Amino acid sequence: MLILDEYETTDIALETAQGNPISNVQCREISLYNRALFGNLEKKYGEYIEKRVEPSAIYNCHGLVFASRRTAIESSVEVTKILRDDNYIRIMETNVRPGDIIVYFDDGGDPEHSGIVIEPPTREHLMVPWVLSKWGCYAEVLHLANQCPYQFNKAVYYRADVRL
Repeated sequence: MLILDEYETTDIALETAQGNPISNVQCREISLYNRALFGNLEKKYGEYIEKRVEPSAIYNCHGLVFASRRTAIESSVEVTKILRDDNYIRIMETNVRPGDIIVYFDDGGDPEHSGIVIEPPTREHLMVPWVLSKWGCYAEVLHLANQCPYQFNKAVYYRADVRL
């Protein structure tokens, strides 16, 4: 979760494919609290991940997946709205392909993290795909879907059904 503290924030005009507004927030600075968490992430996952870009408060995981790195989408209600309005369909793990998305759900059934599949599951990786995601305001990282701070056992794969 992105902790905004006292920093100035803005938002951008963002809508679902059905024209419904998506609540979002951009922050230009990373709080001291969030910076302190970076060391813990690197210590716990450093050998399992590859950092792709440096930390940024402008966007989060959902902003990466659903808003082209332009903003942070913090509300699980908004993510659920996007999945519905943009016609994402749930797919089985055996059908996962690059470009599909993974959404990690919390114990209450709310989406708490998302990423983009970049390599499908393989036997070499015990049928776990490689994912590009962003951990809060920490860096974008490449990682196996089960090597992250989110509950892999509650993850669901989706593909956008863009047929008219």
